[in-house]
Amino acid sequence: MKKLILIPVILLSCSSDDTIPNPCDCVVVDDPVTFNATVNDVTTFTTYFNGVPKCDTIVIQMHYVTTNANNIPKDGECFKE
Repeated sequence: MKKLILIPVILLSCSSDDTIPNPCDCVVVDDPVTFNATVNDVTTFTTYFNGVPKCDTIVIQMHYVTTNANNIPKDGECFKE
């Protein structure tokens, strides 16, 4: 008689914290215009741009406000709020 070897199978479920990014969560920045204002030695950058979701063709007029110059949305990049 042959011996049967059972190998346990572990099923992994997907959760909302997966590390694989969803491309539909990305909005591509198009035609950004940035204005800045300084109040009490804090510079605020306000960027207005057209956003095009990767999984859609509808253009969304958007704006983003930040105090960090490195976070200003750039043309062609993926923008996530």
